[in-house]
Amino acid sequence: MDGPAAIEWIHSTCKLGSKLGLANVTELSRRMGDAHRRFSSVHVAGTNGKGSVCAMLYTTLRAAGYRTGLFTSPYLVDFRERIQADGHLISYADLGRIAARVRDAVEGMLADGWNHPTEYEIVTVIGFCYFAEMGLDAAVIEVGLGGRLDMTNIITPDLSVITPVSLDHTHILGDTIEKIAYEKAGIIKSGIPVVSAPQSPGAAGVLREAAEARGAAITFADRDDVRITASSLEGQVIDFCVDGQWETGYSIPLIGAHQAENALTARLAVENLRRQGYRIPEEALRVGFGQARWPGRVEVAARDPLVILDGTHNPAGAIALRDAVTPFLTGKKVVLVMGMMEDKDVSHVAAILTSLADDAVATRVDNPRAMDTRSLAEILRGYIPVQAVDDPAKALIMAKEIAGKNGAVLVTGSLYLIGSVKEALGQTAVVP
Repeated sequence: MDGPAAIEWIHSTCKLGSKLGLANVTELSRRMGDAHRRFSSVHVAGTNGKGSVCAMLYTTLRAAGYRTGLFTSPYLVDFRERIQADGHLISYADLGRIAARVRDAVEGMLADGWNHPTEYEIVTVIGFCYFAEMGLDAAVIEVGLGGRLDMTNIITPDLSVITPVSLDHTHILGDTIEKIAYEKAGIIKSGIPVVSAPQSPGAAGVLREAAEARGAAITFADRDDVRITASSLEGQVIDFCVDGQWETGYSIPLIGAHQAENALTARLAVENLRRQGYRIPEEALRVGFGQARWPGRVEVAARDPLVILDGTHNPAGAIALRDAVTPFLTGKKVVLVMGMMEDKDVSHVAAILTSLADDAVATRVDNPRAMDTRSLAEILRGYIPVQAVDDPAKALIMAKEIAGKNGAVLVTGSLYLIGSVKEALGQTAVVP
């Protein structure tokens, strides 16, 4: 099987839907030799900020000389973005070869009466097999959904990291912060240390209780321990306070106060890894943080007009986006391009983001769960003038025309939309 055929087979399994639970993925992994037991790992869960923290840890470990893998979801432009190692996407040859073996294992499971593994289960096992074959020192693993029953939760990491917990996927994970925090806390393992981003009192209480019950030392980041000293559309300069000592002048090419807090969480994670014996000198920290990029998160994709991409899809993310870009939009005509999934809190997100804009263009995400363009337009029309354009590429063209050369276009609502717009802009995958 070649790489494109492997991707076609993987995507063909999406019709099976998705389901939480570890029985199937555990069995598939067993048949593939339990590859996840052959490399060290850091496991990252949370509602917002997971990918950014993963990117910072990935580049920092690599800068320190560790052969490191990165497993994330979803992808924006190239499926292979989900499985990376040593600064490269998995090759088509490796993807096809490993996928063929996994397909054989799946057929064996079906013959033995097991349910067919889902797309995410298959991709997870392919990624873990690749990391094991590469002989990596460590891998940074992002949770896909929740934590407790997420496919990646078959690993026993060196460190668990939990980024900010907020309301999202409420129909699956629960309708309160505490219920969602309970699912995120499911990645906490017995005796394995935990680093958490600043949390609301409700989420912090749940995480602390879970850590204590499992004998896992937990460290919470404190917002007072990070400060921004300079910021621009190219990134920001930040200082950290670690163990009572300020470390100054870290440059990160990520925009917004929320990214400074993500950086603090990653910095505390690095400190914990150091205590476990990882050799990560200060220079590697500075180089790693300076190289960390996470596409589609307050990403400046073009100028004249300014085009900013951000795959925010929940109210907490919308607030973070609003606060991050407001200083750079002053005096500009701003046009919002939005496409969202219908199972999201669309009205709340729209209320937050339309406060930034003069006009909007509603469009449709290429996904079966996408909200209809006209329905989204009706929601947006309650706040600002709106046009409805089904094709994201054409929606971008219209938005740029409305904004004018000195204006700004903010594309947001779903990472799937961001991927479509990046393709329309001729942009390829970016490796952190």
